Amino acid sequence: MVSDLRILAVRADPPEVLYDPVTFVAPPVSLRALVVYPGGPSEQQVHLRACVPHPEGPCPPDQPWEVTADGSSDMQLQVLPEKIRAALQADPLAGYGGVRVQVEVLVERGNVSVTASKLLLFSPALPGVVPNHSFSLTGFALSGSGGDRVVADEGFIELPVSETVWLRPLLSPGAQETYQVTDLAGRTVQLTERISYSFFTMPHAQYGPLGRPVAGSDVADEPAPGDPVPERGLVTLTALAAASSRLWLVARDGRGGEAWASLAVQMPDRRNCSFDFRCPLLDFGCL
Repeated sequence: MVSDLRILAVRADPPEVLYDPVTFVAPPVSLRALVVYPGGPSEQQVHLRACVPHPEGPCPPDQPWEVTADGSSDMQLQVLPEKIRAALQADPLAGYGGVRVQVEVLVERGNVSVTASKLLLFSPALPGVVPNHSFSLTGFALSGSGGDRVVADEGFIELPVSETVWLRPLLSPGAQETYQVTDLAGRTVQLTERISYSFFTMPHAQYGPLGRPVAGSDVADEPAPGDPVPERGLVTLTALAAASSRLWLVARDGRGGEAWASLAVQMPDRRNCSFDFRCPLLDFGCL
């Protein structure tokens, strides 16, 4: 449940960057943070810096921020050759599966700030290397008392209190890439990406069964090729109280690619309950 300032995801485009194996020069990376706040729009600043991954997590506190922009902008980050080289030298796997450079994100909104980090993947531009590509979400397929329908990203739905809707994310064509890797035995293996989903919502709505929250009700995986597709959806969302809300979905391909989609959710209370039989309270304020 999103009740305060949060960074839900950081998208890198491209998700895998090819660098010159001799000079370690790489093109800039475009980054965007999914910053959410239930209080509504307001001015905020986003700061970025890159460093060699550290076992304790954050970049050195005295390292300066390299890029600053407003919260709705794509930010261009140029990772210098010496930083890629240093990350390769510090990697215990000597660059197997790519070189990872850590990006730290700081969001400031008034006197409130939050941080997040992401690993950027750099691979040498060698013959036969095909980098991972970005993907996108087009919207949601919904199933419930209102019937089956499709709602585009940034669309609107109405979900009356006590009603439940099934949600299934809709991927853009070709989102799940097939790729080749070399395993530790030196064999070439062909794999297909498995997209995983994380769902978020504001207060007064709940994923999963009604009642005490059930762990894992807000996450799901895209069915693998050949697996049966769920008849109704991957997760359920129930309205608990009259409110104007929003839901967010973050999708990850397991190789550094991220995408997201969002819906505005209006939750009116249309239950017809008499004075003698009051409508049950669904939102207990502790979910």
